[in-house]
Formats: sequence, C-alpha cells, structure tokens
Amino acid sequence: NGPFVKRKPTKPPGEVFAEFEERFQEFEKVAQKKEALKLKEIPFPSEESGYFEGLTNALKTAGAQAKRVIRTLYLKWHPDKFMGRYRNKIQEEELEATQARVTAVQQALVAVKEKLNL
Repeated sequence: NGPFVKRKPTKPPGEVFAEFEERFQEFEKVAQKKEALKLKEIPFPSEESGYFEGLTNALKTAGAQAKRVIRTLYLKWHPDKFMGRYRNKIQEEELEATQARVTAVQQALVAVKEKLNL
C-alpha cells in the first residue's frame, strides 16, 4: 500500500460530508484571524475521503433543498470567489496549487450536480 492507494473511508458518507463542512467552518474562523495560510491548512474535500459520495447521498434526500445546498457549495468552492476571499492570505508560492485544488473541487461539484440532474 503506497501513498497513492485510494482507500475507502471507514465512516458513513453522510458523516464524512458533515465533518468536512464543520472543518471548513472552523477553517473560515481561523482564516479571518491569520495573516498567512498554507495550502495544507485548507480542508479540501476529495473523492478519496468519501466527501462527494456523502454529498451525493445528502442531496438525494434533501428534496427541494438540494439545489440550494449545491448552489451554496458552488459559491464556497468557486475558484474566483475562493481566491477573492483568501488570495491575500495564501502564501505566494502556493497560489497556483491552491487555485488548481479549488478548481478540482468545483469540477467535482459539477459532476455531482449533473449526476443528480439538479
């Protein structure tokens, strides 16, 4: 098992999704107080973590709220919006990598939206 082996999350998908949302809220609080942010401090959701599976399951059961939830996540992870909020705090040498990671999250959200026809 090397470092690039995808591992299935051990927690239920909905729990993984909820934990990421809590981590992001905590990140936002910390980011307001810090002068500089490192890439590793940003709680990026990933396929490997089970986040998008959890999101998909949550949206399936959200009914009419599903579009609002996905729209909120789009705004949170929209590359221009994200970089507009945090660019001045992200270390210069990590700006490009941060932009790429945020764009990957946004693309994954598009895939979830399309999968659920939202």
